[in-house]
Amino acid sequence: MRHMSLFVVPAAVLVAAGSASAVTKTFDLSIAAFEAEVSGAERGPGTFGTGFEANGVPPYALGGLRGQNTWAASGTNNTWLTVSNASPFAGAQHARFLKDPSAAQGSLRVILGPNNGATPAGGSVTSVQTKISNINGADYEVVGQAPSQSFLTWRVHFVFANGDGSGPGNITILDDLDGPGGATTLGFIDTGFAWTPGAYKELRVEVGGAGLGAPLNYYYDNALIYTGSVGVFAGTSVEQVVFTTDNWQLAGETFDVDNISVTPIPAPGALALMGMGGLVGLRRRR
Repeated sequence: MRHMSLFVVPAAVLVAAGSASAVTKTFDLSIAAFEAEVSGAERGPGTFGTGFEANGVPPYALGGLRGQNTWAASGTNNTWLTVSNASPFAGAQHARFLKDPSAAQGSLRVILGPNNGATPAGGSVTSVQTKISNINGADYEVVGQAPSQSFLTWRVHFVFANGDGSGPGNITILDDLDGPGGATTLGFIDTGFAWTPGAYKELRVEVGGAGLGAPLNYYYDNALIYTGSVGVFAGTSVEQVVFTTDNWQLAGETFDVDNISVTPIPAPGALALMGMGGLVGLRRRR
């Protein structure tokens, strides 16, 4: 399967959303991993987390995010994605994504977080604090992917507005429309949950483990909004967190992100071994 370019939207489906401007948007249905224009250094397998703080490990400086600690993005303009101190969820800094002034409205813009490199198949918990400033602007996505496998592991889509443009759109999940054991026709499935404008809310995706049939649970603001199954996307781990936007932002619109974490879940056998090790340690201490 070919990779998804940062500049070309592959095979797509038209989704009409009635709003004040009667916008019709195009959303691609690829499950291929997003690629960086220039390969960055890999961090190595394991837990990843950042709050974009100046005193963090690694530290972040205010200003353009591209190039800091291997972050990459579409195009060459560095004014539309920054480390900001305007509205952090916690601490003093966060990431802020704006409209890319060098690209046309409707252009796919992709922001790639640090790549952990090849990670063993298994469960994980990904948590991201997200804040979209207003409705009727851009669509946004948060994606967990496994670049070493060339596939996505999960994909969450924040729709720009509801049907009549009077409120925020629902959160949709790319999944198998045919259900377990079906023909694997992919499409964005409406969770029935709308995102909250102007406030930080946690998006959390829990991957239960590798293999078709394992649970894949999506939470927004601590509410379970959707359950899918691992295997649809082919990715079996989360090596990298990716954000996308269609560059349809209104004047002054912002997408703020903070406190990103990806934590692997040990396999049940490993947990059992860890437990046994703990018991041995207790016995020795006694």
